[in-house]
Amino acid sequence: MYLHASLLLIKAREHQELRLINALADIDLQLKEERSNFEDKLRTELINQLFDKPCRDILGNKNLSSSNSLSNKSDHNYLSRIRENRLLRKQLDQDFESGKLLFESHSIAIIPDKYILIDICHQSPEYFLEVLVQSLSLLSRLTKTLDDLQKQLHEQFHRIVLRTTQHIIDNNFVLHSNNLPTNNPDCLRDLLETCYEQFKIVVKNIEFLLNIVKLIQDHQAPVQIQQQEYIALQTAENQRGFLF
Repeated sequence: MYLHASLLLIKAREHQELRLINALADIDLQLKEERSNFEDKLRTELINQLFDKPCRDILGNKNLSSSNSLSNKSDHNYLSRIRENRLLRKQLDQDFESGKLLFESHSIAIIPDKYILIDICHQSPEYFLEVLVQSLSLLSRLTKTLDDLQKQLHEQFHRIVLRTTQHIIDNNFVLHSNNLPTNNPDCLRDLLETCYEQFKIVVKNIEFLLNIVKLIQDHQAPVQIQQQEYIALQTAENQRGFLF
């Protein structure tokens, strides 16, 4: 779970003994390496959700539809994930209320319920994008990631054109008995239309990403709001304990 992992990595930084005690130095180095790898994974997933996945979906829809058996299998897997998510949420609630989570309880308390999922990768693209951006923000890597994305825009759109071109070539190569037609206006029209479809989705994704960034800048992102509520609740409880 990306948000959970991000919060745990931040929490680990509070343990100064990892850097002060020689015997724990290896653990500190391992945590730094894990954090670096995790940040790379978040950036890779963000690129995938913004550009690669929607384009693969569109190109996949241009092919023959899957058989009914595959569709039924997909439906079964989807229902299984829903059941797993419900069981996980129930177990986390029970463990949190009984105080069993200890080190992790701080993290889980400030993650909105809708993000406590096993298969967040299989949720809607907008949902997954939101989690990725908030995770990068928690790790203070959002600004750098956005700068890198801006530099990659031309390359990513170019990749879409190349990938679509190859897809159309491959499909027509099969349809025309392994003889690829040259100067075919239908192929060119298909290329333009399919690229345009993908460009629209990418632009929509980027607009959604910018909206999330604005919420974060305004301190109105879901995790930020829940974190503020959690801190306020803890402060109020501490004040009551002091009074009594």
